[in-house]
Amino acid sequence: MKIVVAPDYVEFSGWFHDIVENFYEAEGEVLWNGRNVIKRFEIDGHSFVFKKYQRVGFFKGLFYTLFKKTKARRAFEYASEYRRRGINTLREVAYIEQKERGIFSVGYFISENCDKPGILELLPRDSDEYEFDYQAAKAVAGYIYMLHRKGVMHQDLNLSDILYEKNSDGEFEFTLIDINKTKFFTPNRKQCAENISKLTHNREHLEEIVREYCTLRNWEFEPFYAEVYAFVREME
Repeated sequence: MKIVVAPDYVEFSGWFHDIVENFYEAEGEVLWNGRNVIKRFEIDGHSFVFKKYQRVGFFKGLFYTLFKKTKARRAFEYASEYRRRGINTLREVAYIEQKERGIFSVGYFISENCDKPGILELLPRDSDEYEFDYQAAKAVAGYIYMLHRKGVMHQDLNLSDILYEKNSDGEFEFTLIDINKTKFFTPNRKQCAENISKLTHNREHLEEIVREYCTLRNWEFEPFYAEVYAFVREME
Protein backbone atom coordinates (compact mmCIF):
# COMPACT_ATOMS: atom_id res chain seq x y z
CA MET A 1 0.00 0.00 0.00
CA LYS A 2 1.33 3.41 -1.00
CA ILE A 3 0.24 6.35 1.17
CA VAL A 4 1.12 9.95 0.33
CA VAL A 5 0.02 12.50 2.94
CA ALA A 6 0.13 16.30 2.75
CA PRO A 7 2.60 17.74 5.30
CA ASP A 8 -0.11 19.25 7.53
CA TYR A 9 -1.77 15.85 8.03
CA VAL A 10 1.12 13.45 8.57
CA GLU A 11 -0.03 12.78 12.15
CA PHE A 12 -3.12 11.06 10.73
CA SER A 13 -1.23 8.60 8.52
CA GLY A 14 -1.86 5.65 10.82
CA TRP A 15 -5.57 6.40 10.95
CA PHE A 16 -5.76 6.57 7.16
CA HIS A 17 -4.00 3.23 6.81
CA ASP A 18 -6.30 1.50 9.28
CA ILE A 19 -9.48 2.92 7.72
CA VAL A 20 -8.52 1.84 4.21
CA GLU A 21 -7.65 -1.64 5.46
CA ASN A 22 -11.23 -1.99 6.70
CA PHE A 23 -12.99 0.63 4.60
CA TYR A 24 -16.49 -0.84 4.50
CA GLU A 25 -16.51 -1.92 8.16
CA ALA A 26 -14.91 1.26 9.51
CA GLU A 27 -17.35 3.50 11.34
CA GLY A 28 -18.18 6.47 9.14
CA GLU A 29 -21.02 8.13 7.26
CA VAL A 30 -21.68 6.91 3.72
CA LEU A 31 -22.20 9.94 1.48
CA TRP A 32 -22.34 8.09 -1.81
CA ASN A 33 -22.47 4.40 -2.67
CA GLY A 34 -22.20 3.72 -6.37
CA ARG A 35 -19.40 2.94 -8.77
CA ASN A 36 -17.23 4.95 -6.38
CA VAL A 37 -17.86 4.99 -2.63
CA ILE A 38 -17.56 8.14 -0.53
CA LYS A 39 -17.49 8.06 3.27
CA ARG A 40 -16.93 10.75 5.89
CA PHE A 41 -14.89 10.00 9.01
CA GLU A 42 -14.40 12.05 12.17
CA ILE A 43 -10.84 11.68 13.43
CA ASP A 44 -9.54 13.48 16.51
CA GLY A 45 -11.69 16.56 15.92
CA HIS A 46 -11.16 16.64 12.16
CA SER A 47 -13.64 15.70 9.45
CA PHE A 48 -12.23 13.87 6.43
CA VAL A 49 -13.89 12.54 3.29
CA PHE A 50 -12.56 9.35 1.70
CA LYS A 51 -13.34 8.66 -1.95
CA LYS A 52 -12.72 5.06 -2.92
CA TYR A 53 -12.49 4.71 -6.68
CA GLN A 54 -13.84 1.68 -8.45
CA ARG A 55 -11.46 -1.25 -8.59
CA VAL A 56 -9.80 -1.53 -11.99
CA GLY A 57 -9.13 -4.67 -13.99
CA PHE A 58 -5.72 -6.17 -14.71
CA PHE A 59 -4.92 -4.38 -17.97
CA LYS A 60 -6.06 -0.96 -16.79
CA GLY A 61 -4.21 -1.53 -13.54
CA LEU A 62 -1.07 -2.37 -15.50
CA PHE A 63 -1.49 0.81 -17.52
CA TYR A 64 -1.78 2.89 -14.34
CA THR A 65 1.20 1.11 -12.83
CA LEU A 66 3.47 1.75 -15.79
CA PHE A 67 2.26 4.80 -17.68
CA LYS A 68 -0.45 6.96 -16.12
CA LYS A 69 -1.11 8.61 -12.78
CA THR A 70 -4.10 7.15 -10.95
CA LYS A 71 -7.30 9.14 -10.43
CA ALA A 72 -6.52 9.39 -6.71
CA ARG A 73 -3.06 10.81 -7.33
CA ARG A 74 -4.33 13.26 -9.95
CA ALA A 75 -7.07 14.50 -7.60
CA PHE A 76 -4.43 15.08 -4.92
CA GLU A 77 -1.91 16.83 -7.18
CA TYR A 78 -4.41 18.87 -9.18
CA ALA A 79 -5.87 20.41 -6.02
CA SER A 80 -2.71 22.42 -5.39
CA GLU A 81 -2.59 23.46 -9.05
CA TYR A 82 -6.15 24.73 -8.77
CA ARG A 83 -5.24 26.89 -5.80
CA ARG A 84 -2.12 28.15 -7.56
CA ARG A 85 -4.46 29.43 -10.27
CA GLY A 86 -6.76 31.02 -7.70
CA ILE A 87 -9.56 28.45 -7.90
CA ASN A 88 -11.15 26.83 -4.85
CA THR A 89 -11.37 23.06 -4.60
CA LEU A 90 -11.34 20.52 -1.79
CA ARG A 91 -8.26 20.68 0.42
CA GLU A 92 -6.15 17.63 -0.42
CA VAL A 93 -5.12 15.52 2.54
CA ALA A 94 -3.76 12.24 1.14
CA TYR A 95 -4.00 9.64 -1.58
CA ILE A 96 -3.60 5.92 -1.25
CA GLU A 97 -2.89 3.27 -3.87
CA GLN A 98 -3.32 -0.45 -3.30
CA LYS A 99 -1.71 -3.08 -5.48
CA GLU A 100 -2.30 -6.77 -6.06
CA ARG A 101 0.77 -8.76 -7.12
CA GLY A 102 2.54 -5.51 -7.94
CA ILE A 103 -0.28 -4.17 -10.15
CA PHE A 104 -2.42 -1.18 -9.15
CA SER A 105 -6.00 -2.10 -8.26
CA VAL A 106 -7.72 0.49 -6.00
CA GLY A 107 -7.16 4.16 -5.24
CA TYR A 108 -8.40 6.46 -2.47
CA PHE A 109 -8.44 10.26 -2.35
CA ILE A 110 -8.80 11.89 1.05
CA SER A 111 -9.83 15.52 1.46
CA GLU A 112 -11.09 17.81 4.15
CA ASN A 113 -14.85 17.72 4.51
CA CYS A 114 -16.84 20.44 2.75
CA ASP A 115 -20.51 20.98 3.64
CA LYS A 116 -21.32 23.51 0.91
CA PRO A 117 -24.36 22.58 -1.20
CA GLY A 118 -24.20 22.08 -4.95
CA ILE A 119 -25.45 24.82 -7.27
CA LEU A 120 -27.71 22.14 -8.77
CA GLU A 121 -30.16 22.79 -5.93
CA LEU A 122 -30.71 26.30 -7.29
CA LEU A 123 -30.73 25.17 -10.92
CA PRO A 124 -32.40 21.72 -10.81
CA ARG A 125 -32.87 19.60 -13.89
CA ASP A 126 -36.65 19.71 -13.53
CA SER A 127 -37.56 23.39 -13.50
CA ASP A 128 -41.35 23.17 -13.84
CA GLU A 129 -42.20 24.07 -10.25
CA TYR A 130 -39.69 26.70 -9.20
CA GLU A 131 -38.77 30.29 -9.94
CA PHE A 132 -35.76 30.57 -12.21
CA ASP A 133 -32.67 31.84 -10.36
CA TYR A 134 -31.11 34.24 -12.85
CA GLN A 135 -28.48 35.35 -10.36
CA ALA A 136 -27.24 31.79 -9.95
CA ALA A 137 -27.18 31.15 -13.71
CA LYS A 138 -25.22 34.34 -14.36
CA ALA A 139 -22.81 33.54 -11.55
CA VAL A 140 -22.15 30.09 -13.03
CA ALA A 141 -21.50 31.68 -16.43
CA GLY A 142 -18.98 34.04 -14.88
CA TYR A 143 -17.35 31.14 -13.09
CA ILE A 144 -16.99 29.05 -16.25
CA TYR A 145 -15.59 32.06 -18.07
CA MET A 146 -13.01 32.46 -15.28
CA LEU A 147 -12.05 28.77 -15.47
CA HIS A 148 -11.52 28.97 -19.23
CA ARG A 149 -9.57 32.22 -18.95
CA LYS A 150 -7.26 30.61 -16.37
CA GLY A 151 -6.73 27.52 -18.51
CA VAL A 152 -8.71 25.04 -16.40
CA MET A 153 -10.78 22.53 -18.35
CA HIS A 154 -12.79 20.29 -16.03
CA GLN A 155 -13.50 17.38 -18.37
CA ASP A 156 -16.60 16.13 -16.54
CA LEU A 157 -18.18 19.51 -15.84
CA ASN A 158 -21.72 19.49 -14.45
CA LEU A 159 -23.70 21.54 -11.96
CA SER A 160 -23.47 18.89 -9.23
CA ASP A 161 -19.68 19.38 -9.16
CA ILE A 162 -19.96 23.11 -8.44
CA LEU A 163 -20.47 23.83 -4.73
CA TYR A 164 -21.45 27.28 -3.61
CA GLU A 165 -21.88 29.71 -0.75
CA LYS A 166 -22.73 33.40 -0.64
CA ASN A 167 -20.41 35.93 0.94
CA SER A 168 -21.42 38.89 3.09
CA ASP A 169 -22.12 40.92 -0.06
CA GLY A 170 -24.53 38.28 -1.36
CA GLU A 171 -22.14 37.22 -4.12
CA PHE A 172 -21.60 33.58 -5.07
CA GLU A 173 -18.34 31.88 -4.23
CA PHE A 174 -17.72 28.48 -5.80
CA THR A 175 -15.74 25.35 -5.04
CA LEU A 176 -15.14 22.82 -7.82
CA ILE A 177 -14.94 19.10 -7.01
CA ASP A 178 -14.25 15.82 -8.82
CA ILE A 179 -11.26 17.36 -10.57
CA ASN A 180 -9.13 14.33 -11.44
CA LYS A 181 -9.96 14.55 -15.17
CA THR A 182 -8.96 18.21 -15.46
CA LYS A 183 -6.69 19.34 -18.27
CA PHE A 184 -4.77 22.59 -18.04
CA PHE A 185 -4.74 24.59 -21.27
CA THR A 186 -6.43 27.64 -22.78
CA PRO A 187 -9.40 26.35 -24.79
CA ASN A 188 -10.46 27.56 -28.21
CA ARG A 189 -14.06 28.49 -29.03
CA LYS A 190 -15.11 24.96 -30.01
CA GLN A 191 -13.59 23.49 -26.86
CA CYS A 192 -15.39 26.11 -24.75
CA ALA A 193 -18.71 25.17 -26.39
CA GLU A 194 -18.19 21.47 -25.76
CA ASN A 195 -17.22 22.08 -22.15
CA ILE A 196 -20.27 24.24 -21.44
CA SER A 197 -22.59 21.69 -23.09
CA LYS A 198 -21.88 19.24 -20.26
CA LEU A 199 -23.24 21.56 -17.56
CA THR A 200 -26.95 20.74 -17.87
CA HIS A 201 -29.56 19.46 -20.31
CA ASN A 202 -32.11 21.95 -18.97
CA ARG A 203 -32.48 24.23 -21.96
CA GLU A 204 -33.64 27.28 -19.98
CA HIS A 205 -30.64 27.10 -17.67
CA LEU A 206 -28.21 26.43 -20.48
CA GLU A 207 -29.51 29.29 -22.58
CA GLU A 208 -29.15 31.82 -19.76
CA ILE A 209 -25.66 30.58 -18.86
CA VAL A 210 -24.52 30.75 -22.48
CA ARG A 211 -26.07 34.21 -22.93
CA GLU A 212 -24.12 35.61 -19.98
CA TYR A 213 -20.96 33.76 -21.04
CA CYS A 214 -21.20 35.36 -24.49
CA THR A 215 -21.62 38.79 -22.91
CA LEU A 216 -18.39 38.27 -20.98
CA ARG A 217 -16.63 36.97 -24.08
CA ASN A 218 -18.07 39.64 -26.35
CA TRP A 219 -19.34 36.87 -28.64
CA GLU A 220 -22.62 36.78 -30.51
CA PHE A 221 -25.11 34.64 -28.61
CA GLU A 222 -27.04 32.80 -31.34
CA PRO A 223 -24.08 31.27 -33.23
CA PHE A 224 -22.31 30.17 -30.06
CA TYR A 225 -25.46 28.75 -28.49
CA ALA A 226 -25.99 26.71 -31.65
CA GLU A 227 -22.46 25.31 -31.24
CA VAL A 228 -23.12 24.44 -27.60
CA TYR A 229 -26.46 22.80 -28.29
CA ALA A 230 -25.00 20.72 -31.12
CA PHE A 231 -22.81 19.04 -28.51
CA VAL A 232 -25.82 18.59 -26.23
CA ARG A 233 -27.68 16.73 -28.97
CA GLU A 234 -24.70 14.44 -29.48
CA MET A 235 -24.94 13.37 -25.82
CA GLU A 236 -28.70 12.77 -25.84
